[in-house]
Amino acid sequence: MTARRSEFGEFAALLIVALGLAWINRFVQDDAFICFTYARSLVEGGGLTWFGDPVEGYTNFLWVLWLAVGFLADIDPIDAATVGGLVSYVVMLGAFWRLARAVIPSLFVRTMMGVVLVTNFSVSSYATGGLETMAVTAMFVVALWLSHSFRSAAAPARTTALLISITCGLGVLMRTDTASLFGLVMLSLAPWARHRPTLAFVGPAGLLVGGWLAWKFVTYGALLPNPYHVKTGGGAEAWGAGVRYLWRFLDAYWIWPCLVGVVLLRAIRRSPLPREEPHVVATRRLLTWTVAVWALYLVWVGGDFMEFRLVVIAFPAAVLLFGWGLHRCLPRARGRAVVTALVTLVMVGASVRHARDFRGITDDKTLDSIDTLASCYGLYPDGDWSVVGAALGEQLKGSDVVIATSASGAVPFYSRVCSVDMVGLTHREIARHGNRAGPDYLRPGHRNAATWEQLSAADVNLIVGHPTVSPTGVLDRPGSDAFCAHLVEGVSFLQRRPLGDCLIVSMPVDQERSLFMVYFEPHPFVDARLRSGAWGQRAYVARGRHLRTVDPK
Repeated sequence: MTARRSEFGEFAALLIVALGLAWINRFVQDDAFICFTYARSLVEGGGLTWFGDPVEGYTNFLWVLWLAVGFLADIDPIDAATVGGLVSYVVMLGAFWRLARAVIPSLFVRTMMGVVLVTNFSVSSYATGGLETMAVTAMFVVALWLSHSFRSAAAPARTTALLISITCGLGVLMRTDTASLFGLVMLSLAPWARHRPTLAFVGPAGLLVGGWLAWKFVTYGALLPNPYHVKTGGGAEAWGAGVRYLWRFLDAYWIWPCLVGVVLLRAIRRSPLPREEPHVVATRRLLTWTVAVWALYLVWVGGDFMEFRLVVIAFPAAVLLFGWGLHRCLPRARGRAVVTALVTLVMVGASVRHARDFRGITDDKTLDSIDTLASCYGLYPDGDWSVVGAALGEQLKGSDVVIATSASGAVPFYSRVCSVDMVGLTHREIARHGNRAGPDYLRPGHRNAATWEQLSAADVNLIVGHPTVSPTGVLDRPGSDAFCAHLVEGVSFLQRRPLGDCLIVSMPVDQERSLFMVYFEPHPFVDARLRSGAWGQRAYVARGRHLRTVDPK
């Protein structure tokens, strides 16, 4: 009883620390608002479409449904996403602790591994963030725990098999590309299910995933989500970026020195290892395979630009493996405790240093910090994500003006203005046939951009690009050519020919600031705004080949 109370106390303390850090590090990022837009469209009767266009511009179907429930309950989507993330965090930690009891016999070692997990800055930050990261992580860890419970039971219950199948099926619906992880969990049970009815294992997952795929094909005409075409196909250059992405994580949290140190200790102090139960061996192998397969996947897609978000999904499994290694490689309790405490201290210190020092974007522009994502690259320093979108919505109310933006989250959501995603996440043609970056540009997920012809075919009137908000009178000041050139350069991302002469327009956001855009295709509503003087304007004459000159007069 005393041991159980001690263990419960350890976990309760761990949970309090975890939730405290997650709350301190809570944030939301622009990509979450893409999900918000889909969820709102569903609730308002437009289906899971992007401003009426049936395109699957998301990869987290179940998360979008959760947000839709929030809209039905009249809950702010940011609050709904935060609650969903924190609840998922609690579930993940509970499953992690239960699985750690089986894999790591030492209470001290598994407690320290819990400390390593919850103090990791990336993990505690992505307990929120607005996306499905922690929800799918929780489902994955729950699936691992349930699979171990099934294997370790003297008489495996059909109910457990059903729960595993349902969890794995829902996990794929929560995030499409985790099918490899949940598929491995299902495959790991094959030896245990060989002489039993397999319907309980494959039935629920098959119905969930099969029905969902059938619905997707009918609704969108494709089985793979639209972002798949944007985020893949980088080749050898992208693989190198993926390796660098994983290395940065290992280096940022000083994981690799700890791994090397433990391996050296084991090599120096050889001693016979106690025999493990077959179900424990199977669980350890499953953890190893899932971590390895997920790492290979991250290399294949070239990593991710959001600070270690995708690493978080497999990190609990990696921590369990590391704790198992500490326990097995250091059989003496006193030495194991000393080394474990030292390793934990090093990793916690590394997390504090990383959270303090990593700001902005890496020099090669392939990884963005949490701080940068939380402010949308300085656009919303006060946390008010509605400022630009709300102003656009008010200024363009009652018109059918179409905008193009590379920040297709908060701006389309709050403005409700029909928006073309210049990166292609929510646009079929751009995703498949847009301009692709060359081998010298390796930013993950942003290696694709709309052509001028695609923007024209989409009837885009105003090109926002990444929103540029500056003092209202900047166009009338001396030296504004440099400002205009910078704006045109930004919206010309990955273009193969220059925009040429164009008109820069400024739309008031508040009394002191304006949103600056390129006037691309003429529209009577915008012309009227310019003639009335409500919007500022300045002709920008570019050197070289011309694409178009717009004259609102």
